[in-house]
Amino acid sequence: MAPLSDAESFAYPPEKIWNDDTDVYLAHVADIPAGFALVGSAQRYIGDPKVRDMVEFFVAADFRRNGLGRAMAGYLWDRCPGGWLIRVYQGNTAAMRFWAGVVAHYSNGACREDLRSISGNAWSYFTFAPSNNRWRGP
Repeated sequence: MAPLSDAESFAYPPEKIWNDDTDVYLAHVADIPAGFALVGSAQRYIGDPKVRDMVEFFVAADFRRNGLGRAMAGYLWDRCPGGWLIRVYQGNTAAMRFWAGVVAHYSNGACREDLRSISGNAWSYFTFAPSNNRWRGP
């Protein structure tokens, strides 16, 4: 496995995790850290404390495009049933493609995309409540 590039190094202020009551999930492949997700409340974004927000989601480059990201998202949604918010910066075309496809697949198309302008930047807010169906794979 190649070391993380400068573009992939990911520094995150630990006080944000502890102060915002954020859950941390780590993904490993054969004992190698492959990604992580931070899950918190969507209260500050859509006003509903019961809806979960995908605060951060990261898959290391060596593990992308092989289904790990889809599996991670499905695992989280299965583990934490109920409403979800996925916020995606529209300038990140790869993330937009990924999240639009994964959310639509998991929710059987029962999702909503709202467009928001935040500090002059375009964002998509995907909201959905997973059905009783569990993740069906890629």
